[in-house]
Amino acid sequence: MGNLRFFIFMTVIFILIFVFIPTAKVQAESGDVYQVKSTQLNMRTQPSEEAEIVGQLGFGSELMIFEKIDGWVKTFFNGQPVWVSGKFIERIETNTQHEATETNHHSESEDEGFETEVENHDPIVNEFIPEQEDTGVQIVKPRPVQLSKDTLTTETSLDKLHIVIDAGHGGKDVGATHDSILEKDLTLKSALQVAHHLENAGAHVTLTRTNDHFLTLEDRVNLGRQRKADAFISLHFDAYTDSRVKGLSTYYSDRKSEKLAHTIQRHLIKQTGMNNRGVKHDHFYVLRENNQKAILIELGFLTNPDDFRLIQTNDYKRKVAEAIVQGLNQYFYTS
Repeated sequence: MGNLRFFIFMTVIFILIFVFIPTAKVQAESGDVYQVKSTQLNMRTQPSEEAEIVGQLGFGSELMIFEKIDGWVKTFFNGQPVWVSGKFIERIETNTQHEATETNHHSESEDEGFETEVENHDPIVNEFIPEQEDTGVQIVKPRPVQLSKDTLTTETSLDKLHIVIDAGHGGKDVGATHDSILEKDLTLKSALQVAHHLENAGAHVTLTRTNDHFLTLEDRVNLGRQRKADAFISLHFDAYTDSRVKGLSTYYSDRKSEKLAHTIQRHLIKQTGMNNRGVKHDHFYVLRENNQKAILIELGFLTNPDDFRLIQTNDYKRKVAEAIVQGLNQYFYTS
């Protein structure tokens, strides 16, 4: 009879373990803070790619995670639990964590005094500013906030940058053409996409043109000077008599822009998978007359069948935009 009772008891214990402690679920350490490394990271209602998207986080956003399940992490958005893919975030050390480490070296009396001071001091919280798109999905622009269950983003590194994006050609200057497709239209669409991604990453962006109108080269350069831009990026597409020629290249004119050109080119090739035509030195007007760091990117050949199909897709424009955001972040903050 005793053996039967013991067997029943152990069976109940094993059932409770399997029901209440899932093996794929890991509780995150208190205070774990991660930074978003993707230009736009979807927040979902469940840890699944099929789950509803309730918002997006911009590049550089920070979030505190509370749970991990099969490559997904749980955080909070507007007080509600949401899930994001763990593939696009990296753990960082916050000031709070650093202060906590230093506090461990203090004496007990010092710790008590520090705790008392914190209890009597109200924290300052600046709310993030959400942007509502036509899709109904909130794009969270990083702003300085307190990390908690109700607010999850902090200041992004790109917010201190002012970037000028130059859509090449425009108006009477159509640029290269192929099968009724005009370079001036492609550059404008690409510039708008790049500007959108940069703004989501917190950067201040000026477009030399937002519609189909003509600008002189001098006008474009002067705009960069007036804005005191940290970087001037001119977007173009190539054409050549030999349709076999294809790929992507980045140009610079002076030493101060050379490293930026190499950094952006690396990210563009990595993101798009385009044929790498390399970084080149040339004296285009918008480069040689620019006081700012300035590069000109040739985003592919209209005259090459493979390039021509690819550069017209939204996916290509998105990858180009993500690469430029990541390249600027690396150049200004991690190089």
